[in-house]
Order: sequence, then structure tokens, then C-alpha cells
Amino acid sequence: MPPAPAAVEDASAPTHRAGVDAYRGLGAWVDVFDWAPAYAGPAGPAVTPDDLADMAAKGVSTLYFQASRLDDTGSGTIQNVPLVVEFLARAHELDIAVVGWFLPKWEDPADDLDRLVAIADFEVGGQRFDGVAVDIEGVPTIEQRADWNRRLVTLSTELREHLGDRALGAIVLPPTLIEVVNTEYWPDFPWGELAPLYDVWLPMSYWSFRSDDSPFADGYAYNADATRRLRNNLGDAGALVHAIGGIGAVNGVDEGGGEPLALAADLEDFVQSAIDTSAIGVSIYDWASQDIVGRETMSELVLAVEFGG
Repeated sequence: MPPAPAAVEDASAPTHRAGVDAYRGLGAWVDVFDWAPAYAGPAGPAVTPDDLADMAAKGVSTLYFQASRLDDTGSGTIQNVPLVVEFLARAHELDIAVVGWFLPKWEDPADDLDRLVAIADFEVGGQRFDGVAVDIEGVPTIEQRADWNRRLVTLSTELREHLGDRALGAIVLPPTLIEVVNTEYWPDFPWGELAPLYDVWLPMSYWSFRSDDSPFADGYAYNADATRRLRNNLGDAGALVHAIGGIGAVNGVDEGGGEPLALAADLEDFVQSAIDTSAIGVSIYDWASQDIVGRETMSELVLAVEFGG
């Protein structure tokens, strides 16, 4: 196992906005394709509110829930409000926090902001999200990058102003991906401009996407390197990180023919990388793509440690 990466020096005392605790501990990820009937297809949703009891039994402390999607299938700024309320109510009964997240399209900044504000301000029947996070992805062309960066910084600034002293999460590409694996992907990502706007950073260290001969094709190296680079880019050795691994976690060889899934055997190294880099939480994307062995393994590994931050 590689040694823990060296941290950048930062003498400043940490100050955190209200709500960062929602990002601590073991998380579970659910996207609209898993829970929303409009996206699930004939087979129906893979995840329902009934599954929250299993999450709680496995020690999940936070549900990361895609509450909105901007496309022709979705309806409203919040998808399927009655079902969202049911998820929130059941989660809160089980002492599970819920962070709502959304993937901006970067086409109409007002649409993107409206949906994130809708998550932040959502309240129906006394049920609210415990946090909001922005899924910062995309494949900008060289011609688009300056405009995408401007829209990203503007969106983040406006959302930060709307939230006031409430915590905001940034679900980001692992810096290792855009600085080592594919330097043409997004080489001028505006880390410095985003640094003061977000409170918790959630790098998507999906090692199953890396080729077998890559030094980052394991549960430890990809996340450890991404976290070190992330903090260096932010200029903050104490930046709060919730590590996301995967994708999925299965016992044995994945024969699904879809996205390449991680193995349950990789999970111990992944969790160790989060411990060694002082992450405040850890999770696998996503709940539906983990089999029972993957879920139980994460539960056993995470419940045996106390995360810092």
C-alpha cells in the first residue's frame, strides 16, 4: 500500500459553516435513474424509501440524493415532490441526513441556479434537505472552457450568497484525472476562485474507470493522490473532503456489460486512503451498483474507524 501523501502547509485555523456534519461518516448515493419512476423504466426504481432501513442498518449516516435533473424526462425544479418527501421523512426517521444534489447543464445559468436554490429552499410537510451539493462535471471544448469556467464561478457565487452561512458541497472531478490521466480534459479548472465558496469537497475517485495498467487502478492510489492535489489546488491543507469511490462494488468479476464496476476487495484500500488523508467521510457511487458483499464490506470498514476533520 502506498504511503499517505504529504499535505500542503496551512497555518490558518479551520472555520466551518453550519451543516458540514451532514458530510461526515458513511454515505450512500442515489441518482434519479435509481429512484424516480419517470427514469427507471419498465423494471421500476432500483431504490425505494423502503431501502433506507437497510442503509441505516449498514451505518449510513447521509443519503446523497439527486433531487432534480434538467432534461425532457424530468418535471419541475424538484423531481416527483411527493416521493422526495417520502424519502426525506423516512431518512430522517432513521437519523439519516439527506444532501440534495444536482448536475448543472451550463446551458442556461438561470435554470441551473433555480434548481439548486429549489433544493436549498425545499420544505414540504416539515421536510427539508440537510445540505445541497453541486455536481461539477462536463466535457468543455477548448472554445467552451472560458465560458464554462465563468458560468461555474458565477453560479457558485450566487448560490453561496443565497445559502448565507449554510454549508455547500462541491462534487468534483478528481484532480488526478485532469492533471495526470487526461491533461486536455479541463486543464484550467478554477480551483482558486471556487475555494472560498464551498465547504466540503467530494472528489469522484472512481478507480474502476482506470485501465488495468494505470497506477491509479486501485482503491488507494487514485483517491489519495486526488485528495493531495485537491488540497494543494485549493491552498488549504485542512480542506474538508468526503471521498467518493467506485463505481459500485461487487464480489467477483463484473459481468454486467455496462460501466466497469469496482471489486469489493478494493474497498479496504479505498477506506484506508480516506483515513490516511483525514477525510471526514467516505462513500461509494452508488448504492444500487453495490451488491450485498460490497455494502456489508463498506459498513464493516467504515464503522470500525472514526473520521477526522
